[in-house]
Amino acid sequence: MTGKSRGKRLAVNIAGLLAIVLLLAMVAGCAGNPKEVSVMEGSVSSPAAEMPDMGAAEEEMAGENSMGVQAEFTAQYATNEGSAGEAASAMANSQRRYMVKRSHLTIEIADLEEAAESIRTGIEETGGYIASVNFYDLNRGRRWGELSLRVPADKYSQVMLWLQEQGEIRNLEESAEDVTRQYIDLEARIGNLAAQEKRICELLDKAINIEEILQIEKELTRIRSDLESMQGDFKYLRERVTFSTIEVSLVEIDPRESTVSTEFDTFGKELSRRFALNTNRAIKGLTGLVLTFLGSLPFLLPLAILAFALWKGVVYLKIKKKDRNDPHP
Repeated sequence: MTGKSRGKRLAVNIAGLLAIVLLLAMVAGCAGNPKEVSVMEGSVSSPAAEMPDMGAAEEEMAGENSMGVQAEFTAQYATNEGSAGEAASAMANSQRRYMVKRSHLTIEIADLEEAAESIRTGIEETGGYIASVNFYDLNRGRRWGELSLRVPADKYSQVMLWLQEQGEIRNLEESAEDVTRQYIDLEARIGNLAAQEKRICELLDKAINIEEILQIEKELTRIRSDLESMQGDFKYLRERVTFSTIEVSLVEIDPRESTVSTEFDTFGKELSRRFALNTNRAIKGLTGLVLTFLGSLPFLLPLAILAFALWKGVVYLKIKKKDRNDPHP
């Protein structure tokens, strides 16, 4: 009895254990199946949930694109803020010097036209040119000339030595201005603005709304205006660096200092000249007097008539008074 009861009890325990295991398996299965059904129902019953909202996507892409354009637009100027100055400083330490040379000299010569033509020919042979020419008359038949020369900077010293051989130097002034930093700075800024212009044009192609287009076009206009102004300044500066300026004053020699002449050599000519001059002055004065008189007749004639009438009246009164004082016998 004891062995049988133990066997039954063991069988009951095993059966209970199996029942518990089956029960736990069923509970686990029930807990997993609703979740799978819920996921499947979500995927089948609402297919629109998986499909993106095309309008919202387009708006999101537009917003991202707009933010990207603005970000690029801002980053462009933040990056280029001090690049021109840094480039100028770096290049100034490694590049050659840019000098603007100017000089002025006064040369005493024998003949103005001959000297001016000689200088013109010599300057053109060096690759330069004459910017302006002015001639003036001085006293005693002397003349004065002003020439503004532009000569290549590398021929400046050579031309200055050559000019000093054209006559006697009366005055000489020279000056040189170092414009290296200004030259390199302008060159760097022009390159920077050109790069900005290209970048702004690319941003303009990416713009998608009116506000962005107007903003970028406004900035593009400003950049192009600054670029044109700087290009003009740079062209003028480069011209001054490439061609040095030489101002030349040509003065003819005073004949009294170079030749000895006697008064009798020109006596007849000088007498004839002065006689003709004084005769012309006398004729001119007489002609002016006659013209003045004839032009004043409308005023002089009434005055003459009035004066004559007054004179006749005075004479008549004197005769009348004399007759009273001397009675007839």
